[in-house]
Amino acid sequence: MNRMMKRYGALLGTLLLVLLMACTVACERKPLYLQVPGNLQVETSVYDIKLEIMWGFDWQTRWQYVWDEQEYGKLGYSEPTGVRSTIYSLDENLSRSNFFTQNFSIHGGRISLQGGEWYDLLFYNNGTEYILFESDEHYSYYNASTRSTSRSHYVQRPRTRTFVDYNQPDEFFAVFMEKNQVSIDPEDYTIEYDENGGIVYVSTLNACLRPHSYIYLVQLLIKNNVDAEGNRIVKGARGITLSGLAQSVDLYTGINADSLIAVTTEDIKPLQADRMLTFPDGTKQVGDVMAARMLTWGVPAIDPLKVVEEGKTVQLVDSCYVGVGLTLNNGTVYTIQQNITKQLEKYPAGGVITIELDAETVPEAPNPGTGGGGFDATVKEWENEINADITI
Repeated sequence: MNRMMKRYGALLGTLLLVLLMACTVACERKPLYLQVPGNLQVETSVYDIKLEIMWGFDWQTRWQYVWDEQEYGKLGYSEPTGVRSTIYSLDENLSRSNFFTQNFSIHGGRISLQGGEWYDLLFYNNGTEYILFESDEHYSYYNASTRSTSRSHYVQRPRTRTFVDYNQPDEFFAVFMEKNQVSIDPEDYTIEYDENGGIVYVSTLNACLRPHSYIYLVQLLIKNNVDAEGNRIVKGARGITLSGLAQSVDLYTGINADSLIAVTTEDIKPLQADRMLTFPDGTKQVGDVMAARMLTWGVPAIDPLKVVEEGKTVQLVDSCYVGVGLTLNNGTVYTIQQNITKQLEKYPAGGVITIELDAETVPEAPNPGTGGGGFDATVKEWENEINADITI
């Protein structure tokens, strides 16, 4: 009995906390852990994001481009390969005072924490290419964003305001767990033994990583795309821009910034011709379709995934647009633009964005054989706009 009491007394020293990270949204947790420091033994468990929840249950019906995943890559999310942890020590006022970082495999890792102390825990996938992180000396926020670019984009705002174009983020997953106290009660731990026979107290923490970058599948449906000589009027697209999106996300709160940006991709998949398509008004007609997959932070000033999970309605006060730089059969670029505010309100956490074009309305380009990037066409569907926050 005395020996056992001594073993429990050792709990007041450094406690080992197992961090288990292998889930995304609506995940079923399973125990994943490392046996002892330096001896990595991980139980594998894979969790799938439910795209039907994020993108709407009918997204596969609305999505009409034939996407070859072997050629173009995965439409949805891919599981991260590693996780970076940032562990904040809390002072007597439960304010963040200092931190240390540690990397794990996606399935978990082990760190040492002091019994009785308080911590904030932040986890996100590492190995990102485009994401920038920013905080302040008081650790009051932790923003993830990307760099601005100088590339041409295809959305023009009325009057004098234009959006700055930013890089697309990587696929990004994170979770923040605040105000965690390490227990000093032996009943809260399981007992393991190190190589010298010493007792190690282990507690299990499940950390469910959720997406913070959101995938939009943009498709352009084209009708009447053959001229009198039998040639395609629109042959492809040079780029697609989405505007009115959030510039960044605060990883502590999960809420997107209210500052607005544009995101542009030049990775437009080839035109698929003579497809039976369903247009937004419900009519079916043979036409052509192009598409792009775009990563964004989602719409501003909310936590998009939380809004979707809670079934709340989003009302965007500031309008959002999509612009497409079309390449015509004479070598010129003609830009179209459409208001997609209602679609983003319906799908704030990613999904299918559909725009349509009657190619008979495309004017003959005045300068055949030329055509630069950027905006160069008359814009329709302007609305009165007010720069304001989103209301839920």
